Amino acid sequence: VARITGAPAIFCGLATSPCLRAGSWDRTVIPLPFARGVIVWDGPAHVAKGDDTDAMTTQWAARLTAVQRRAEALVDAAGGE
Repeated sequence: VARITGAPAIFCGLATSPCLRAGSWDRTVIPLPFARGVIVWDGPAHVAKGDDTDAMTTQWAARLTAVQRRAEALVDAAGGE
């Protein structure tokens, strides 16, 4: 979509504690009452029509993993589980 529209992509990571995590493929998170939450973002990232899709996918996956890990580290540092 970013390639077609020219819109930048923003990578977001979300972590809450305490929470329930579903055993589904997407590991849905359900915050429990009075949970702490953290949202971390990185970007914008742009893609040109001629960019290598495999390289972009690898790079974007790494950035998404990094923001998710950062969110989890911050919620843990804030007194989470």
